[in-house]
Amino acid sequence: MAGEVTATNLLGGAGELYHGLFGATEPLDTVVSGELDDEVWHNFGGTDGGVTKNMDRNFYDLRADQIMDPAGTRQTSRLTTISTNLAEITLENLAIAWGEDPESITSGGTGGTAWRALEQNGDDSGEEPNYHALIFRGWAPARKRRLVIARKVLSVNAVGTAYKKDEQTFIPVQFKCFYVSPTVRPIRIVEAGA
Repeated sequence: MAGEVTATNLLGGAGELYHGLFGATEPLDTVVSGELDDEVWHNFGGTDGGVTKNMDRNFYDLRADQIMDPAGTRQTSRLTTISTNLAEITLENLAIAWGEDPESITSGGTGGTAWRALEQNGDDSGEEPNYHALIFRGWAPARKRRLVIARKVLSVNAVGTAYKKDEQTFIPVQFKCFYVSPTVRPIRIVEAGA
């Protein structure tokens, strides 16, 4: 006998990934399905291979010589990451992937001599990095909308951008999520109600 399956709880489909400054104003819970403030939240554009949120947790067991099995466990650490391949190779997307501030992009000239430039900053290894915030807007059960809000992130993996004649170029990114404060949790997931 097969178990009961609620088909409307099965999910699939692409979502959208947005970035903002660390501490950016989050959308109200009542507007999960509405548009994000484009002055605060900037769409990365196309992605390839989906967007993956991963949580890796470490535990230690509570044990006693007198019993064979662990009596319980305690969590000692947690590492949450959000990964994707950015399909739009803009200077803004490269800046975020490099851990830079997109506002540091410079420009000049006019018409046919116009230019834009991004430079790697930070020669001091003790310098505070440019943390960002992310919002992933995807699907929840019953075709409702869901927001995954990562409040303090930094792109931490190597960023290799291959330019090949027979393959599309992507910016692979993995954002590491960080502690914010005792009252502000690193991740918040909110979805539209009934």
